[in-house]
Amino acid sequence: MKKYMDALEAVPTGLSKRPPTVLIVENDFLVRWRAAEYLRERNFTVIEANDALDAIGLLASDVRVDIVVSDARLSYELKQIGLIEWFKRHHPQVPLLVTSSDPAECTQVADNEKRRFIAKPYELAELHSHIESMLNRP
Repeated sequence: MKKYMDALEAVPTGLSKRPPTVLIVENDFLVRWRAAEYLRERNFTVIEANDALDAIGLLASDVRVDIVVSDARLSYELKQIGLIEWFKRHHPQVPLLVTSSDPAECTQVADNEKRRFIAKPYELAELHSHIESMLNRP
């Protein structure tokens, strides 16, 4: 038993910490896939959603998410502003990074450190930098 306990104590504590989980909500498959793969290569857990309804369904099922990256122009009835309002009501602690090729439509989004906007097309390194900053990681 002592040998087993010694082995447990020898495990570095940094290995038990889970990587942050990013939910990417993007209806353009190539944009979503590129961002998701880039973040996975940087040790993030990435969950992908095609639209706002998929994202809400995931979060309503108690999936743990540390940050959401969402396109402003989503298809289906629930548009981005509805998704933003849903996040504010149900998950105010979850940071939301909104992306769009039209900065004018998202000026109301970036109202605090937990709600930011990044213009499309963005560099993946810039996306990564925003995520790290919003998660308060060095």
